[in-house]
Amino acid sequence: MNVEYMRATPADYEEVVSEADRGFGHKPEEDFFRKIQPKLYRTDDTMNEHFLVREDGKIAGLLCAYNADMDVMGKKLKTCGIGTVCVLPEYRSRGYMKGLMKYAEDIMLEEGVDFAVLGGKRQRYEYFGYTIAGTNVCAHFRKQNAVYLYGSDAYFGYEFADVDRDDTETLDKIYELYMSKPMKVIRPRHKFFDCICNEGARIVAITKNGEFKGYSGLVKNNVCTDEIELLDFSELGHVLNDMMRFYGTDRVDVGFIEFCNPEKSNFLMLNAENFGVSSVDHYAIYNFKSTLEAFLNVKATVKNLVDGECSFEVEGHKPFKITVKNNAVSVEDFNGEADVKIPYLIAIQKFFSHGGANYNYGVKLPAVAESWFPAPLWLTPPDMV
Repeated sequence: MNVEYMRATPADYEEVVSEADRGFGHKPEEDFFRKIQPKLYRTDDTMNEHFLVREDGKIAGLLCAYNADMDVMGKKLKTCGIGTVCVLPEYRSRGYMKGLMKYAEDIMLEEGVDFAVLGGKRQRYEYFGYTIAGTNVCAHFRKQNAVYLYGSDAYFGYEFADVDRDDTETLDKIYELYMSKPMKVIRPRHKFFDCICNEGARIVAITKNGEFKGYSGLVKNNVCTDEIELLDFSELGHVLNDMMRFYGTDRVDVGFIEFCNPEKSNFLMLNAENFGVSSVDHYAIYNFKSTLEAFLNVKATVKNLVDGECSFEVEGHKPFKITVKNNAVSVEDFNGEADVKIPYLIAIQKFFSHGGANYNYGVKLPAVAESWFPAPLWLTPPDMV
């Protein structure tokens, strides 16, 4: 028996898609992954982001490590969305999932990935170094909120239209607006439509008097958007009012509200009926220094962080020191005895999970350090796998 781990190539495309469908229990005629994950499987251009294990030449298992590099207020982070993790039924209980996850991790470390994110069962993936983290703030804006703010018959003239793949003029405007965001995944223009339309979502252009005003990615019967961007966020309430009127719904749920857009977040926190805070998904942090520095500086745009410094040694990682001065954060290598030694999985939750704001996970930090966390680690559904 010959077992090989390898990176896929475009020549593997049809086999990868077919075996992914089979690995997740879907029939060939469903063509499941091409439909539900167009950014990965509509064409063969993500095959080099797939890793395979072959037994005697046949695919026994596979996973995708999708490139989701971020620009976080000018700081570049190399990130991956992990998905399509499967071992074919006839090859299970041979250790191939462990082998694939280790093979992918080795390559991500070699390529300098800062963090990776995946969805799945908690204990299964904590074994591989992933645990729940990230902050998803979702606001529930209801018709009654709009009536209170604007009256029952209010209409501000906004119109909403689905955008298709061939409407390049509108998509170019949408892409330019998206890329102007201070915190974003760097989506290639040719993949942008498929990114937003992943998992059955739609791109909707927002206009007024024929002029482009913004866009939204809509899912779940037109009541949920994980991505809404406007040229002018002072118009957000009017847009949400007209969106409910247009689609005949009694609410709009706005998820994944980023920290560095206070105009958007403040309107929703002050006017939405309620909001919820949850984790995003399961994260593995490979570079605590760069990830903490990036997202703590995001937090510093809306919060005054207490001046001070604290050194940490995370299990399996080199020690580092966080310094906050005049609301600017730097994270550097540290030589010496760290102020805090902390297990790896607990470090991720303590530093990056909303639970870290209220629970100590068995680790108490110096008061100044407690005040900094959690850092608002963030990734939106269109960029996950």
